[in-house]
Amino acid sequence: MNYSLKQLAMVMVVLLIAVTLGSSTVAFFLLQEQYQTEDSRHDAEARNRLNLAAGAIANQLEFYQGIVDLLVQRHVITDMLNFDTGEDTQRWSQQVRSLLPGAFGAGLARQDGQLLGDPVAQRIGQSCLNDLRNFARREPFSYPPLHTDVKGLEHFDLMAHVVGNDRDESGVLLISFHISNLQQIMQKTLSGDDSLILSDAQGRAVAHAGQAQNERELNRYVSGIPGTNWQMTLLVPKYTSRNVIGWLIAFNLGVMLLVSFIIAFTTQRFARVISNDIRHVHQRLTDVVNNDASSERQQPLTAEVAAITPDIDKLAHTIRQQRQTLVEQSLSDPLTGLHNRRHFDILVAHMFEQSRRHMPGILLIIDINQFKSVNDKHGHEDGDRQLRRLAEYLGRATRVSDEVARIGGDEFAVILQDIGIDDFPKWVQQLIRGYDREMADWKPHGLSDDACTLSIGVSIIDANHYLSVDEVVHAADLAMYRAKADDSGQSRYHLASYRADQSTSASTT
Repeated sequence: MNYSLKQLAMVMVVLLIAVTLGSSTVAFFLLQEQYQTEDSRHDAEARNRLNLAAGAIANQLEFYQGIVDLLVQRHVITDMLNFDTGEDTQRWSQQVRSLLPGAFGAGLARQDGQLLGDPVAQRIGQSCLNDLRNFARREPFSYPPLHTDVKGLEHFDLMAHVVGNDRDESGVLLISFHISNLQQIMQKTLSGDDSLILSDAQGRAVAHAGQAQNERELNRYVSGIPGTNWQMTLLVPKYTSRNVIGWLIAFNLGVMLLVSFIIAFTTQRFARVISNDIRHVHQRLTDVVNNDASSERQQPLTAEVAAITPDIDKLAHTIRQQRQTLVEQSLSDPLTGLHNRRHFDILVAHMFEQSRRHMPGILLIIDINQFKSVNDKHGHEDGDRQLRRLAEYLGRATRVSDEVARIGGDEFAVILQDIGIDDFPKWVQQLIRGYDREMADWKPHGLSDDACTLSIGVSIIDANHYLSVDEVVHAADLAMYRAKADDSGQSRYHLASYRADQSTSASTT
């Protein structure tokens, strides 16, 4: 069913009522999506803060581990492992604790895990000794280990293997750091009312930063600490959405007023613009069908129609080119580029009609002697080359006003205009001699003398002497066959008499 623009305008008025009724529902969904987006933003920001806090802890652990890795490279560490009985190690441990901020304990153990010196003096507990032996023996365990056995002395251990001068591992260096170092970093990364909790591999909280709050009113985010099996938990107050009633009322009123104004103001103008552009498109398509490029065209008013107008013009140009190409292909020979038999028939018929009022033309039917032997002995490619050579030669030897056509396999035709019958013999003799001279270089080896020479039949295109075009062509054909019968080894021609039923002719070789 087709609708007019006025009917569509009425439909739009009805739709306005439906839009007004449905706007509340739409507004609820839109606002809900908005606050969901807001919640997502707060969620993303919270996860970003959590990742920053976890990254800060990981960076601090990496910094401490770097210090431990530097200490094991000092020669004094290797010397103590090789020669010390414990006293130097204890003094070294005390020195490390006093110089390294945050260090809780320090000790050296041999490769079998046996600690040098007094564990108590070096603040090395039993849990640390167990971790030290596991690390020395390369046995799997949670690293870096967290120890919360004694309240107030919560700490974690960092260790590194000591490599001797012979490149063999000779012991293990252990330094314990108080958990308060990490707690200070957590405190610095807090934002607003956030809280951070650091937990060990078993999920036990070992450090806390921020004020304790009611977890029912908090969102919880958990992330692992890179390079460890620890966990960082971020507690963030839940985001409270604003009242949407005011937004909903404003949205409904705005939609109703806007749609009413648009319908009232634009329906009539829009209908006029669309109608004009539809007529514009129709006219252009009509021009394409009629192949008319001369009509004056109005510029479209809408961007959509303006966008397709170049495509219509391009289509019209393409169709015109295709039509021209089809005409040329239907009237030309694909091998030689000359006129084909169809075009020849049109030309000779036109010349025949002109001969009633103007000077008669002359028709030449040209056949290549023994052309089949070229194809048989040298192949069709050489045969095609011979046809193209003859076509090129005829194009050079004739005048601009003359017409040359290929009317059969090895048959060609030439229509001469504005040349008298008395002047013709001299012209055709020059044509024959020039061709034979060039054939001396063209002719393939192994052919007879008569091969590839020309047999030419000539008739006068004169409506006052011939009853029809067919009689003119038939007379030239008969003259060509009489020329072919003259096996002289050179190109030759025969001129047919003015009457189709007469057989008198002239020849030259």
